[in-house]
Amino acid sequence: MATWTAFYVKTTNEAGLKEKLIALTGISTALEGRFPSDFHNSYLIDEAAPSYLVFTSTQPGWVTIVYNSAHKLADWCIDISKQFNTQVIVTLAQNTSDYYYFALYDKGEMKRELEYCYSEDYIPTNLGKKFDFEAEEPGDEIEYNGDSTFLFDFDSIERYCSEFGLTIQCNYQDFEWSMLKGRSTGKTVAQAVKELHDARKPWWKFW
Repeated sequence: MATWTAFYVKTTNEAGLKEKLIALTGISTALEGRFPSDFHNSYLIDEAAPSYLVFTSTQPGWVTIVYNSAHKLADWCIDISKQFNTQVIVTLAQNTSDYYYFALYDKGEMKRELEYCYSEDYIPTNLGKKFDFEAEEPGDEIEYNGDSTFLFDFDSIERYCSEFGLTIQCNYQDFEWSMLKGRSTGKTVAQAVKELHDARKPWWKFW
């Protein structure tokens, strides 16, 4: 896991959800097939609205939607969870920046939001009523320098999701996916890396 951006809708109405995602994105044509090889190069470098969504039912009763930005999609999740009278879970993670995010929506309301980043000074987000399965702090209790503390990381995200009957890690190549791909709404990571590489002149061009 380097960058992880996905949300999950608890529903068996896959056709209805597909129509809803088409309406939200404004992308009218959905393709079908294996998980696309160009998806990871489409990641946007900021929190722009996603321009590439790939979705399918990866387990009974849950639809996985993988998308290409770090947008938290609060408006979408409120709308979807209200319309389908269900739960929506959002997960974001980035191991280079040590960043982790979890949110639960239920029937049009955000019930819980957790956001932690350990690579810099960062005020964590801890909103909503604590789940019954949580300890006094979000995440998992660990020993650090002889003291007990709590760490909210990707393992925590997986554990929280499992409490709602959701398994988030699976082999994407085992499934057929629907794909909504529109015009990019911002600069991609791949473009930024290329620009950085192109800006590095060979040593002889400095003379």
